[in-house]
Amino acid sequence: MNYEFYQYRRLNIDPCDDLLTNRYMISKRLGNGLTSTVYLLEKIINKSSVKTLSFYVIKILTNNSYAKYFTTEMKITKELKKIHNSKKFNLYFQDILYSLSSEQSKQLIDIVHYLYNCHVIHRDIRPQNLMFDYDTNHIKLIDFGCAITYDIDDKAGSIEIIGTTIYAGLRFLDFCSKLITGVYLPYYEYERTFDLQCALNIIISMCNYDIKEKIYSIEILPDIHKKQSKILELWQDTQRTNKHYSKLLNLIKDLDKLYKSSTFDVCKDEIEQIFDQ
Repeated sequence: MNYEFYQYRRLNIDPCDDLLTNRYMISKRLGNGLTSTVYLLEKIINKSSVKTLSFYVIKILTNNSYAKYFTTEMKITKELKKIHNSKKFNLYFQDILYSLSSEQSKQLIDIVHYLYNCHVIHRDIRPQNLMFDYDTNHIKLIDFGCAITYDIDDKAGSIEIIGTTIYAGLRFLDFCSKLITGVYLPYYEYERTFDLQCALNIIISMCNYDIKEKIYSIEILPDIHKKQSKILELWQDTQRTNKHYSKLLNLIKDLDKLYKSSTFDVCKDEIEQIFDQ
């Protein structure tokens, strides 16, 4: 194994670790987050007659204490795949998305709709967790380590905050701004539409260069207090200045109250208007 490439002193892995009986080696990094780093494993050429896949994906935890999130991811994705034999949540992906077309945006809404019907909240929908599968020409959602499920009464209860904040809804961001000042404890009762709000903000940001640039400038801010206030201000300004975004937020509010599944189709129709601007 290549010790220099692995930089193993900084990662929770040793270059001598057995990667599928030493038939694979890490070829490149695909992405990284708070809890883990994802790498592409490439098959080492040998004369073995055993047929194996040419590539695998490996997720390396940044700390062993994050193992519970990996266990959660395995459990939830396994259950989701059982329902309707869905292929939307395969852990294998091919390319990171840096922009979204109108059709891909609708696919993202469909994925969130599917989660909604399964009583699952992903909690970490952000561009880095959206991949594209060229074989099926479809969006893939990955990293279910932060996901939670609802009970039959549509309640998840207050739970520790983890996952995205940059693309979260206004209610959550307002809560976080008060959390930083010590008004609230770091526990939040996630609404069922949390993922839909995140998906909407991603769609808006990825089809609007100005918003995308502002988000980037906010993400690199070292001061967490300033970061939270700036991102809240950005989405509030967007609500005031973008009539389609404002209408979509109102649709989501209605969904929170009435739980009308058809709202997702209405959202997709309204999203088309964003791309037609």
